[in-house]
Amino acid sequence: MLMNRIAAMKKSETSRHLRSSVLTGLLIAVLLAALPVAVWMDLTNLAEAALRRQASDLNSVISSVRSYYASNVVGRVLAILALPR
Repeated sequence: MLMNRIAAMKKSETSRHLRSSVLTGLLIAVLLAALPVAVWMDLTNLAEAALRRQASDLNSVISSVRSYYASNVVGRVLAILALPR
C-alpha cells in the first residue's frame, strides 16, 4: 500500500514536471514567433515618426521661402508697378 502511494506520487510529480516543461516550451515558442511582429511594429512606428519630422521640416522650409518671396520679391514688383510712367 505504501509503495503504491509512493509510486503514484512520483508519477504525479513526473507528469506535473512534464506539463510544466511543455507549457514553458510553448510559451517560449509563442514569444519567439511574436518577436518579428514586435520588430515590424517598432520599425513602422520609427518610420512614421521620421516621416512626420521630415514633413514638418519641409513645411518650415516652404513657409520660409514663401514668406521671403511675399515680403521681398512681390513687394519690389508692386513698387515698380506703382511708379508713374
